[in-house]
Formats: sequence, C-alpha cells, structure tokens
Amino acid sequence: MEEERNDPGVGPLAQLLRVRRASMEDGRSRFDLSIRAEHMSPHGVVHGGVIYSLVDYAMGGALTSRLEPGERCATLEIKINYLGPVSGAELTAEASVVQRTRRIGVLEARVQADGDPLVALATGSFYRLSLADMTGTTVETTIRIMSRWLKDGLVADDGSHLVLRDPQALRALA
Repeated sequence: MEEERNDPGVGPLAQLLRVRRASMEDGRSRFDLSIRAEHMSPHGVVHGGVIYSLVDYAMGGALTSRLEPGERCATLEIKINYLGPVSGAELTAEASVVQRTRRIGVLEARVQADGDPLVALATGSFYRLSLADMTGTTVETTIRIMSRWLKDGLVADDGSHLVLRDPQALRALA
C-alpha cells in the first residue's frame, strides 16, 4: 500500500498568480514566479502582496514536506522585509523550516529577483493540525474553541478572519 503523501498541490490562487513549485523536500522548498503585467503596482514595480504570496507558498511547502501523513498546516503570521523594488522578469523564493514543535512551525524565506541579491527576507509561523486530532470534533466544538481563543485574547476577529494578536500568544497554542 502506498504511503499517503502530504502534497495538496498548489491550488487555484497559485494558478491565478502563476506561482510554480520548483522543489519541496526535507524541510526546504523553492517556488518561482515569472513576473507579468498583472503583478505590477501602479508605480511600475511588483506589488508587495505578490511577493508575500510567493513567500507564503514557499514557507507552506517547506513545512508541508516535513508533516506526517494526515497533518496539515496554515499560516499564523509572516513578517517580511522588502529590501528593494522589483521590476525584473523572475522571482524565486526559497524557504526552510527553522524549528517546529508539536503544533507550531517557524520558517524563514529569502526572495531573489533574476538571481540578484535579496529583494525580500521573511520569517513566519505556521500552525500544524493533525486531522486525527479533529476526529469526532463537531462544528460546535470548533466554534467553542475559537470563541475561547477570542475571549482569552489570543486572536482578534477582523470581520472576515481570526488574526493573531500577539506572536507571544503562540506559546499558548503550542
């Protein structure tokens, strides 16, 4: 019997942005993007959200390559430093797992444009969820857990997402 793989593919947003996975194994990944007119800001440089999305894919790929069968991950937060404007033809984001606990993975990523020096540097944390942990969990239980996180101040509701209020609060989830 073939072992279950943790390869969810890149999904529809990556297809829309034209993000390509180049490699993903052993806690490392590389994702590429050929810059198109749709990626540009009104100022003639690549929009920061495009670079952020590329970093998010690379970090998620790096952690996914280290997950056990049945585990999934989701972005908790990413801190990105943009080091210069990008107007080149190709972006590459390389990410690696720095550390992981039972529930949290910490990652770093570097973005280069056309092989030039760094154009962005990022760190991020991702939540690891085992589907086995959720077996038998009802929607009501999930809502109760999230409500407790809201009440305890771990997350804030911005109207469409639960947002981590304090990165130090990650310790409560680990």
